[in-house]
This record gives sequence, C-alpha cells and structure tokens, in this order.
Amino acid sequence: DVAFDRPRQREFEEGLLPGHNAHVLKIYTSYQLPKGVSIGGEVYYQSGSPYNRFHFNSFFSDYWDRRSPRGYDYDEEGNLVPLRMPALFTLALRIGWDLEEITGQKIQLYYDVFNLLNNRVPTAYETRNLPAGGATQFGDTIDTLNPLSMQFGLRFRY
Repeated sequence: DVAFDRPRQREFEEGLLPGHNAHVLKIYTSYQLPKGVSIGGEVYYQSGSPYNRFHFNSFFSDYWDRRSPRGYDYDEEGNLVPLRMPALFTLALRIGWDLEEITGQKIQLYYDVFNLLNNRVPTAYETRNLPAGGATQFGDTIDTLNPLSMQFGLRFRY
C-alpha cells in the first residue's frame, strides 16, 4: 500500500480508521396485532466516521499523501483537529399483513418506509486537497444519505 511505497508517509499511518465509530445503536421492534397485522420499526444511530485529507504527490501523480495522522488535519491556527462526518440517525417502519388466516394461502403484504425523517446528512466528503477554482474543493459534500423511500411488497410461499 501507500505506506510501503512511500516511507515518508509511515508516520501518518497511525490514527483513526474509516470504520472507527465510537457509538452505533440499532433497535428493532415489532408487535403482532390481531388478524395477522404486524407493525415494526428500526432506529439506527451511528456517530460520525473519520475521514482524511489527501495531498497531491507529483512523483506518483496522485492524491494519497497525508500531512497529518489518519482522521485528523490541522486548522488555521495549526492545531490538530479530528475530521469526522456528521452522525447518522434514521428511522424505518414496516406494516405487514399475513393473509393466511383469511385466504388459507401463505400470502403476505407489507409496506416499508425507509429514512422516515428524510435525514439527508453527508455520507462522503471530497478528501483530496484540490487546487482552487475546481468543481469541488476539500470538504465539499459528494454524497448524502438516501432520501425517504417506500416500498410495497407481496410475498407468496408454497
């Protein structure tokens, strides 16, 4: 990898890895109502993931050089500060109806709502330290959480 190809980069390999989330909380719940109706939901919370700032290396002609440890960068005053995505928080809902009691067939209908609060927090930032005047700059949002979506489903088992 880059640290073995570029010995000067080894000092910056220590630090926060991309999947380092201090807190992850998942809660699933469901309740069975009469006549085969069920309702359930999911709550998901994840603290912000670290990201990095990469600088241009003219010898290799790429953006893989760091000037600070993984997950950190220097602010305007020269202080080392963590780089973290915002926390993710989503709610999902499912309503289901098992029709076997009514039809004698193993048929299920369901309706799902994902990202019920339509939370559109950033999930990816531009990590390259690009020259000024380009289409994107370091720290620009390049991806966000998927918007509220719904799906209807029919399941038939035989």
